[in-house]
Amino acid sequence: MSEIKLYKDLAARYLKVASRANNGADEMMVRRVGYAVEVFGNRKLNSFSKKDVTLYKEDMLDRDLKNSTINSNMGYFLRVLRYGMEDLEIVPSVPKFRKLATTLGGRVLSDRELDLLLGELPPVLSEIAEFGVHTGLRGINIKRLRWSEVDNNEAGQTNLSIEAIAMKSGKALLIPLSDAAVKILHRRKEKQAANNEHEAEYVFTHAYTKRPYSLNSRLAGNAWRSAVKRAGIESCGFHDIRRTFATRHVEAGTPPQVIKALGAWATMDMVDHYTRLSTTSLRQYASNGAFIYDRDANSVVKFPSKHSSRQKSRTVLANSDKIALVSKS
Repeated sequence: MSEIKLYKDLAARYLKVASRANNGADEMMVRRVGYAVEVFGNRKLNSFSKKDVTLYKEDMLDRDLKNSTINSNMGYFLRVLRYGMEDLEIVPSVPKFRKLATTLGGRVLSDRELDLLLGELPPVLSEIAEFGVHTGLRGINIKRLRWSEVDNNEAGQTNLSIEAIAMKSGKALLIPLSDAAVKILHRRKEKQAANNEHEAEYVFTHAYTKRPYSLNSRLAGNAWRSAVKRAGIESCGFHDIRRTFATRHVEAGTPPQVIKALGAWATMDMVDHYTRLSTTSLRQYASNGAFIYDRDANSVVKFPSKHSSRQKSRTVLANSDKIALVSKS
């Protein structure tokens, strides 16, 4: 290994490793890391501090970049340093960065909208979207998912194990798969076998080319947009599948910390950012604080403390307290 002393050298090695792990370079990764190299390329690896993060952020704000773009640029800049610290042990420390607030975009698809969309999408793209609903994985991780990352253990359970280098969070992902997600994998195996793809490396491959989606291709391309239009759904992107995954879990009562782990979100703030409770789901709680006021008696005559939804809220709060205690310990 050649000596690595400057940020540009570490960045070049990081991109090389990431490209090898993902069978090709991610265009956005190359662009974001390249931007950091323009600013910090000749800096020594032991010279970074909180001041650099602050000035880098303020410089991008001065250029009127969107907060989401700044967060992304900063994320890749720091990910390179984290690679040097955690994997190569040549960077002494990585300064912290608090993400800037971003406007809440996107939408959550209802069951009906999901049915319509999955029915209109081309077969492989439909399976990718369905797998996303059941796993919450980002599009890049689904379209480049390898069979080697699917782990069937001795207990008959199926997990996903994805290396840190392939994850946006920079942390390895190990999650159990639901029965519905496993059924999709079985279906993919059967289709690939019927198509003489017995040695297929990737899970989701095109029936004709027998190759996976290109790293530079967009899942929400022309085929996606056409399917959305035919389904009569308001404009939505593939990332809305991830929002839908998170919201469905919230509505089903999955603890926030569990959703964070399943979706590989870096912080609880990101879980809140991606979650959209529907008015239908919120309605059951809307009357929890209701009371009946007798204006003639000038007093409260009834408070529905045993209302079923109120009891449900108490249960949720009690569980939240337990989760908080566990996380603190």
